[in-house]
Amino acid sequence: MTPEDLSVAVRDALIDAIAAGEVSSAVEPPRAVGLERPRAGERGDWSTNVALRLAREAGLPPFELAGILARSLGAHPGVRGVGVAGPGFLNVTLASGSAGLATDVLAADGARVGRARVVAGRRIEIATCVSGARVLAPAGGLDAGPDASTPMPMPTRMPTPTAGAPESADPAAAARLRRSAYVADALERMLVAGGAQVTRTTTTRPGRAPGQLLVTDGGVVDTIAVGPLLLDDELSGAGAPVEVDDPGNRDRAGDRVGDGPLPAPEGEDALRLWVLRAAPTAPVEVGAAQVRRRGAGNPAYVLGHAHARLATLLERLPVQARTGAASAPPDPALLVHATETRLLGGLHDVDRVLALAIRRRDPSRLVRHLETLAEQIDAWLAACPPRPPGDRAWREVHRSRLALAAAARGELARGLDLLGAQAPRRL
Repeated sequence: MTPEDLSVAVRDALIDAIAAGEVSSAVEPPRAVGLERPRAGERGDWSTNVALRLAREAGLPPFELAGILARSLGAHPGVRGVGVAGPGFLNVTLASGSAGLATDVLAADGARVGRARVVAGRRIEIATCVSGARVLAPAGGLDAGPDASTPMPMPTRMPTPTAGAPESADPAAAARLRRSAYVADALERMLVAGGAQVTRTTTTRPGRAPGQLLVTDGGVVDTIAVGPLLLDDELSGAGAPVEVDDPGNRDRAGDRVGDGPLPAPEGEDALRLWVLRAAPTAPVEVGAAQVRRRGAGNPAYVLGHAHARLATLLERLPVQARTGAASAPPDPALLVHATETRLLGGLHDVDRVLALAIRRRDPSRLVRHLETLAEQIDAWLAACPPRPPGDRAWREVHRSRLALAAAARGELARGLDLLGAQAPRRL
C-alpha cells in the first residue's frame, strides 16, 4: 500500500463513519489526508492528525474520533494494525505482504459481491413518484436476471424505455422517469443482495416531483431527488445501429476479444451504466456518440471489455494449462507483484463499497469501483500474463494467476448484474 492509497483509505474510513451515523454529517471529508512518519518511540509506518483537525467540526473529542476511524481503518486489507497515540494521532502499521489478502480473495471464488449483508431481514419499499404517467408492464423479476456467462446482446436500435418504468408525454419528465427507473432497479438489486425484502411501488403524493424516489426503511423515508436526464435526439428516439470493425482491438496474445465485427457498446445496458455512473441527484447529459465511445470514460465499454478479456482468457486455455504444475491448487503466496496487490485490494474492497452504496442509496459508488477494478485488471494483465508466452512451460504462478483472473471475472459479472447490466463474454 502506497502513502496515496493509505490517504484514500483514511478518507474512506471517515466517509463510512459518517454514513453509519457515528460521525456528524456536517463533517466535510478532506480531499487528501496528510501523512507523516510517527514520532520517535511510537509504533507504526505512518501517522495522521486528521482526527485532531476534524474533532471540533465532528463535535467529538479527538481521541474518540480517532478511535472510530481506527476501528474502520483496521479492517482495510492493506492495514495490519491501527493505534491511537497522544491526544488523537492515528498510527498505522501496513500489512507486510499480500498472501493473506490473496488467500481471502481466492477463497471467495469471485463471490464477494452480494456478501455485504448490511440490511439483512429488513423490509424496504422503493416508491417512484409519478404524475400523469402510466406504468409499463414489467418484463420479469430479479430471478430472471442475466447469467454471468451470457453474451451481451447488442440491439439493432438505440435504447427504449425500460419495462416497469413510468411513461410521460412530457419529454423532460419522461427522461427523468426513465432515469428514476434505472436508479430504482439498481437500488432494489443492491438492497436484495444486502439481505432486505424489497417492494417496488408508484405514488402520486402531492408536492412530489415526478421521478423522485421515496425509500422507506423502518418508518424512515429517504427522498432521492433524481436529477434531470438530457438525451440527444438519437437517444431520445429510435436511432440506427452502428458497427465498428476495429482490427486493432486485440489482446496481448494477438487474439480478437470477440469473433466477427465488433458492435459499438450501445444499447440499454450502455445507457443504463452511463446514467448510474453519476450520483442520483446530479444532472446527466449524454448523447449517442458518448454511449458508443470505444475507450476510457464509457463504463459499458470499460467494464464489458475487461470482462470479455477475462472470459476469453479462461475459455481458451490449452491442455497444458490443466496438467503438470499448472494443475496444482493456486498458491496465494505467488501473487506478489504490485499490480496483483492492487487488484487483490480492489477485489477485497467490493464488500465495503457495496455496503456504502446501500447505506447512501447511491449506485454510482459501485459503478466507479467496478471501473477501477477494470483499470486494475488491464494493468495486471499487461504486467503479469496469466499464460506463458509462446511455447514456454506452464508454472505454478500461472495457475495462481488464472485463479485471480477467475475471481476478477466473477466480481465484474456479479457487480454488473447488481446494476442491471449483462456481463459479455464477447464484445
